[in-house]
Amino acid sequence: MNAFLQFLADNIPLLIAMLVGVGLLVVEVFLPGFGVPGLAGAGLMIASIFIVWTNYGALAGIWMTLAAVVLMSIAITFSLRSASKGAFFRRWGLKELEKERAKEDMQYLVGKMGVAATPLRPAGIAEFDGVRLDVVASGQFIPAGTKLTIQKVEGSRIVVNPIEQADA
Repeated sequence: MNAFLQFLADNIPLLIAMLVGVGLLVVEVFLPGFGVPGLAGAGLMIASIFIVWTNYGALAGIWMTLAAVVLMSIAITFSLRSASKGAFFRRWGLKELEKERAKEDMQYLVGKMGVAATPLRPAGIAEFDGVRLDVVASGQFIPAGTKLTIQKVEGSRIVVNPIEQADA
């Protein structure tokens, strides 16, 4: 056991290179294509295995290769499972960022005028500059063909008022 701890202490840079390589390969799983993180991760893992193989022999190299395969399998399995449940994205705040960006993207619609394409009871479809959007009336029935203005945008919810009430 003492020899194993000495091996770990002597090879901390190799172990760090291995862990960083695994981390970069996990990042590559979530990025499209095969880019810099994947190449760097694979390079770090291969270099650390090669150095152990040449410095400590075939048996240590085989154990390092086996450890790399097991570590990589565990890391990718947990990452994909977490991502499929949405926990990965919630943890990094990406859902909140996406909601905030969607809110910012739709704010340019406030004040635009259009026409109700369907009756709004209170939800329906309205057309603004040739684009049909799902909208919600601010509480009252609005018949089709009524001129509208967008009062506010809350995420993907677009609230409209008839032109007559918007001017009052």
